[in-house]
Amino acid sequence: MEQVSSKGREYLKEMPKEQWQGTAWIENPSLPPRFGIVTTNMSKSANSMLEKERNGSWLDCIDQILSIMLERICALRQKHRDRSGVVDEMRGILERRWNNCADFQVWELLENGGIFRVCRNSRGSTEPERSYVLNIREQTCECGKWQDHEVPCIDAIAYYKMIEKQTLQYIIDNHRTADYVINHIAKEFEYGLDIASALKELQPADKTSWEPKLKYSTATDADQKEAENRQHTMMYQSQLNAYIKRSEMYTANLVKAYALLWERCSQGLKNKIESRRDYAKIMNDPIALLKAIREHALNFQDDKFCMTIIIEALLTLVHTKQKEGESLQDYTRRFRIALEI
Repeated sequence: MEQVSSKGREYLKEMPKEQWQGTAWIENPSLPPRFGIVTTNMSKSANSMLEKERNGSWLDCIDQILSIMLERICALRQKHRDRSGVVDEMRGILERRWNNCADFQVWELLENGGIFRVCRNSRGSTEPERSYVLNIREQTCECGKWQDHEVPCIDAIAYYKMIEKQTLQYIIDNHRTADYVINHIAKEFEYGLDIASALKELQPADKTSWEPKLKYSTATDADQKEAENRQHTMMYQSQLNAYIKRSEMYTANLVKAYALLWERCSQGLKNKIESRRDYAKIMNDPIALLKAIREHALNFQDDKFCMTIIIEALLTLVHTKQKEGESLQDYTRRFRIALEI
């Protein structure tokens, strides 16, 4: 109410507490018109959800709120279980960006370097010129939105529209930053296919399935059996060395993939992730980091459950406390971020 009207806030504060508990006083001629309608509707809307817990403690009330919200989340998840792709809201955002970049100008800064400057103002505009530098190969933009939201920002859309002459549907179907990073990992990292598959599925790789098994000969002839067992032992040793190297490279690639994803996040997104209660679990875990990025980006149908985000944001704010050894400035920054979220 204070955000809407400061007078309205004072109006509500002056109401006697006993008048919030029923509707019998509505006919009181001394009260302003519609006084009872406002207070009764506000009270009933809050109490109807907590009908079973109105006489309990505030913790019971919070638990009841969470139960109702989780029930709704489960219903939404079941509803959208078989749906995939870009949600309608994000599709609409891309369409608006496509339409709004018609007057943009795009210039190549480095020949065959994939670096472009996009000017957001047309030649006849009297507004101050705004321009940003794009790196097409790394799929980054100075505005930061391409990195944060995993879909092209308005400057990137201007490039694909004016330089590559692509259609909007092509952009929707083929451009996601996370996919680009995963493909880069698969191509450039040693044993990169293992970590790339884990990032695509958002599940850690099952390293036990890589472990070789020692085979034994079933021959009846003693000399043949000894020769086959010797060969099996040599093969097992070779496979075991390859397994150890593959396992070590997977562990090393986890940290490298985390660093690659983290450096592509803008400072604003980094601050949001660092303020999370589970940030300690996210550190050096690219799978957890990618989940957190997608949660904040809210680009995909299977991740877009607004009530889930509300619960987590509320819990994060409630549990935001100054850590031991943390400066007041850092704590204030974390608290403000949690409050904004």
